[in-house]
This record gives sequence, structure tokens and C-alpha cells, in this order.
Amino acid sequence: MLPRSQNIIQFEELGLLGNFLSNSNIESIRQTAQNELGKLICEDNKNKDLLYSLYIYLVNGRHLEKTMKDLSLSMGGIQYRIRKIEELTGKNLKDFHTAS
Repeated sequence: MLPRSQNIIQFEELGLLGNFLSNSNIESIRQTAQNELGKLICEDNKNKDLLYSLYIYLVNGRHLEKTMKDLSLSMGGIQYRIRKIEELTGKNLKDFHTAS
């Protein structure tokens, strides 16, 4: 979620989005994704449900209840997935700079 109430947003506040905006090189984007998502991205696609859950969670502005409904999961189920994602990425998804 971007700080939309501000007229001017500092580049540093964009977090991951800023990197994507300044780098249109596919290899650079892949490397950034690998750096940011870590073990969540793997070649055997065993984490594709977690990756999709992360996408829906972020699209929903990190609202658990909406994410729960969109994924047809219980609250415990979505909380488990979020914890698993945080473990695999080493990121706190509630922190603006690491989640955006």
C-alpha cells in the first residue's frame, strides 16, 4: 500500500515497487524477485499456492478477511499461509517497506 495521502512520494518510500519502476530489464526483475521472495520461489512450483496467496493478500491491501474470502480459506488457514510466507521470505508482511 502506497502512502497515497501525500502529494509527493519519496523514491525510498516505494520499496520494491521503486526497484521495478527503475529497472525494466527482465533479468534484473528476476534477480529482485529472487532476492525479495527467497525460498518462496522454487523451480518445482511446490510453493505456488503460497505465492498466489501472497499476491491476493497484497492486492487486498493486506486485509486478512478479504483475502480469506477470495481464497476460500478459514482465518486460521490464511494466517498459517502468511506465517509460512514470512518464514520462507524472511520478511514481515506487516512492515510497509518489505511488503510493498
